[in-house]
Amino acid sequence: MLVVTRKIKMPVDYIRHSQSTFDANTLLRDKDAPLTHAGIHQAATALAGNYDVIICSPLMCARQTVAFSKIVAGQTQFSDMVREIMDGNEAYLRANDSGGQIESKDEVTARIHQLHGRVAELRSQGKSVLVVSHHNFLQQFLGVSLTPGAGITTLP
Repeated sequence: MLVVTRKIKMPVDYIRHSQSTFDANTLLRDKDAPLTHAGIHQAATALAGNYDVIICSPLMCARQTVAFSKIVAGQTQFSDMVREIMDGNEAYLRANDSGGQIESKDEVTARIHQLHGRVAELRSQGKSVLVVSHHNFLQQFLGVSLTPGAGITTLP
């Protein structure tokens, strides 16, 4: 699990969900992959904090990361804006989504711009924000490789 922290006026933190069953075995292609026992342990022991707003992916592994953590929020918003990039992988779909969905680069870029706008709006209101998302989307959104170092922390 990766935590990316950018402190700008009010805190804005970005978390990649804890270990999912897909992370543990990439051969699994089940829709809406839940957390593994290790992922539940990661969230329960390593994540805590108080935020005004959480913007969370609607996919199960992200929702469970928040649910099993010690994170407290005034408001939690579940939004497709921060879901994983759809590249045809069934593991990135909710149980009721149809398979084979692939997002264009323009569609991903539109979501990135939408999230930048939403975070800026919340920050202008003086709110602290936590974004709980997925590796590929966060890497595109932040424009950095998600490897430890330079404000990126890997939690046990």
